[in-house]
Amino acid sequence: MLKVQNYWEKMRNRFVFNKNFDKKNNHLINMQGINQKLLELAVYKTEMYSTDILYLINGLNNYFTVLEAKEIDIYFRSTGIDWFLDNDNFNYKEVPEHYRYIVKLVRENDDIILYHWTGNC
Repeated sequence: MLKVQNYWEKMRNRFVFNKNFDKKNNHLINMQGINQKLLELAVYKTEMYSTDILYLINGLNNYFTVLEAKEIDIYFRSTGIDWFLDNDNFNYKEVPEHYRYIVKLVRENDDIILYHWTGNC
């Protein structure tokens, strides 16, 4: 997993989890800011992004509520977007060596924090 540096840009969404007594019905709310930032980065940093970013944004609810991920690392490459969950032991792809931009989504209690910074190419 990526280690967040103190110079990375940060964006916080508060109270994103709508908690119900029935764990199956928990879902994310108030995600417009994070979704918009992810879409902007996909448009500006990648050349072929359309399906990757849609799968990622549509899957955030399941990643954080059903799979109970605490962190998601997202790599924006020229040919698409890769993401990795902190609790996924079955990574079907390798972490890319070269990427244009990196994002880390971190769950802290009822908040989600988006850290982002430029890549290495």
